Formats: sequence, C-alpha cells, structure tokens
Amino acid sequence: METIEGKTVGHLIAERRRATGITQKELAERSCLSIGAVRDIEQGRTARPRPAALRNLFRVIGLDHEHLSYYLTATPWRFRVLGPFAVTCNGVPVDVGSARQRAVLGLLALSPNDFVHRDAIADALWTDRSAKTARRLVPAAVSRLRRALAKAARTAKRELLVSDGPRYRLVVHVDEHDLLRFRHLVRAEDHEAALRLFHGDPLADLPDLHSLPEHTTIRIEHTDAVLAYADIAPAGAALPHLRAASAAEPLHTGVQAKYLLALAGTGQTAVALRHFEVVRQQLADELGMAPDDVLLAARRRILGRVREGVDSGASRSTLGYD
Repeated sequence: METIEGKTVGHLIAERRRATGITQKELAERSCLSIGAVRDIEQGRTARPRPAALRNLFRVIGLDHEHLSYYLTATPWRFRVLGPFAVTCNGVPVDVGSARQRAVLGLLALSPNDFVHRDAIADALWTDRSAKTARRLVPAAVSRLRRALAKAARTAKRELLVSDGPRYRLVVHVDEHDLLRFRHLVRAEDHEAALRLFHGDPLADLPDLHSLPEHTTIRIEHTDAVLAYADIAPAGAALPHLRAASAAEPLHTGVQAKYLLALAGTGQTAVALRHFEVVRQQLADELGMAPDDVLLAARRRILGRVREGVDSGASRSTLGYD
C-alpha cells in the first residue's frame, strides 16, 4: 500500500484520480455522487465523507481495502513511534508545540495506555534543571499538549492524555498507534505486515529518549520479529529487514547468522563470507570472543552449498537452520 500517513482523504482521492486520468465529473458519475460532493471531498470541505461514498470513490479509482480501512476507522488519530515521531488527526500532521513538549508526548507514546510517573518524565527530559523545578514543569507541558491535541481534534473531542495524581497516560486504541498494531500483528504471527510498520529506529528524531528501557524493548521486539520472519520467508524478502537489523545489532550473532544466509540465499555468497570476517573481527575487538556456534553453523552451511555447487541464488530458498 502506498504511504498515506499525513494525507487527508481528499488529498489521496484527488492524487489518485489525476494519476488514473479521470475528471471530477467522471469520478462523480461513476461513484453515483454529485460533482459538488466530489469537489468538497477533494478540497477538504468534507473532512469525513460517508462510508458508502468513500467505498464508491475508492472502487472507481482503484484504492484497496487497506486504504478504505484506514479512513473508515472510528478514530481520526494516528500516533507513530516506529520511526520518526509523528501524530496526525484526520490525516493531517499535528503541531504539538515545542521540542520539549514533543518529547514529552513521544515518551508517553513509548508506553501507550500505561501510566508514566511525573518523576520519570522529568528525569528523562529536564536534566538541565533541578529535580524540584523539573517536577513542576511536567504538568505545565502536559497541559499545553492537551490544548494542542484538542485544537487539532475538532470533531474528535476525546481526552487522549489522562492523569492520576502525578502519573500521566496516553490513551489510544490498537488502530491509532503503530506500536500497538505491531504487537497485535506479531501475536497473530503476521510478521511481514508487522515489519512494514517500521520506518527506521523508534523515535529516530527524539534522541533523548533512546536510552529509555522502553525504547530498548521496542528494538528487541523488532529484532525478534525480523528473526521470526526470516525463518519462514524467501531469502530475498527477508534480506532488507536483516540488512537493517545487522546494521543496528552488529554483535547479535543470531541476526548476523541469518543475514549471512540471506546474502548467500540471494546469490551473494562472496559478500556473505566477507561479512562473516567483519563480524568475527568486531566480536574479537569489542567483546574479546570468537564466533559462536550459531555463526559458525551459518558459515559451514554456506561453504557446504558452495562445495556442492548448489545455486545459492534460488529465489524461494528460506533461511531456517538445517
């Protein structure tokens, strides 16, 4: 599915209509709508069209069920932490205020639906202030965030940030938050769809949050999903995910072993063997250890296929260990 985060439904329809080469009048006739209705939707005057109208419009311009589900969901909110932090409402990016306020919301978004204590927020984001001052600044920042979210919501009047004494919580549904969707898909063992939700390092643009244990947990979950997908996927499909995981986890021997096998499985045996030597040196330099049994088994498997003259570029080869 093409990227739709940050696009209003009208923007998407107009963009796709032009790409398919039909006029507003033709789209209106084939969708059983008036040309005025189509124009109002495309220009944003009708922000949330009726479901029946959307179904007809999407059918005519060839947009699939996944697009339709995105815009028909009961909520207009989207929170994204699996990459640069983003908040949208009705497909429009939300300005949540200063960099510090953005970081506060990002921190809460790392633990969706869980309470986070004021002191934890202060310790993470107000290191330049005394503890007493920092604790006093947190409620003010949350109050400003509430106003910014309420201003963006318009038709979606719902309290997203709730408090319980000194604790704060971002209240979201599965369809509103990419981390919750990721975890739901992993539980359903749909690792391919889960991995598509990642657009880089979690909260890539909020480095102050990268040392938090919640951030580390997400990275571990991502690595586990990559490894699970690599066990069942063709080498070519798994390779991009393993390449990214290899760069992010250079000393993770399980990741490196799967990456070696994916390289060999796509006809890049020489690259795989050179990468093994790079990993061997990194392990020696940084951990003072030799390659473990998992890495050595991957190398033996690759060399065995070379000796047997097997075409390591077989398009449907998978990466599980023998």
